Amino acid sequence: MNAAQQDSLNDLRLKRILQLNERLKEELNRERIHSSEAAEALINYAQETRDYAVSCVWGPLQSEYDPFLKQGTSGKTHGKLHGAENTGCCVIC
Repeated sequence: MNAAQQDSLNDLRLKRILQLNERLKEELNRERIHSSEAAEALINYAQETRDYAVSCVWGPLQSEYDPFLKQGTSGKTHGKLHGAENTGCCVIC
């Protein structure tokens, strides 16, 4: 390998090392929190945010908060969904 090729190879290695160094600096400056703080935030979110998919915990969704329940012009809900009686269960068409 001649000197020009060796210089080119060394320049490429230096460029890669400098790029890696910049990425590591960015990673070092990223804001971090302790895992206990993250776990506490997750627990608080799960306890305070209603998830109606877990009805045994939060109870059934009240009709005024149900965006999928058809509403008439007066704001009252229709008695039928997709032509079926509203029994409180899902109807898949």
